[in-house]
Amino acid sequence: MVLNKMKRASIKRSIQKLTAKRVLENHNSKIEKVVCLIDVDAFGSVQELDQLIETLQIKSINFKVIGYSAQKKTIKTYSGLLLTNTKIGWKGVVKDSEIKDIIAKPTDLLINYYNKEVLGLELLSAKSPAKFKVGFGNVNPQLNDLIIGCDITDINTFKTEMVKYLKVLNKL
Repeated sequence: MVLNKMKRASIKRSIQKLTAKRVLENHNSKIEKVVCLIDVDAFGSVQELDQLIETLQIKSINFKVIGYSAQKKTIKTYSGLLLTNTKIGWKGVVKDSEIKDIIAKPTDLLINYYNKEVLGLELLSAKSPAKFKVGFGNVNPQLNDLIIGCDITDINTFKTEMVKYLKVLNKL
């Protein structure tokens, strides 16, 4: 229990350091590569996110989804890339090489599709060198460049608002 609290504090410090270092640059390039981070426990239907591929007009090979779950039931049933507490070490080190590789690669858009504090997803978001980050307002606002205020279960509103603002910003 004490070790878990110390590990959480270590990860939070790592997130703070990473967000403090981030410099927002004015990239006017079109979106081609997208990574989506989701809380599988809060948003169970990952297939609905596949609609984003069509909406953003990108190739499916350039769209990656990384899920996070703290529940053992979900870990057994989820078929995609899944981050768990056991795959995160001290000081925010990600132990899963596939997830580490995806997050380390430059992407045009990172979608933070979670609406509560999930340290694992916040860590991945902070580590990502994505040019533009979109998410909900309920989490650390330093992680997102565009904050959309809607319910996490209302993917259509999220998608509509995100596309609207990405067009205004000349990203689509």
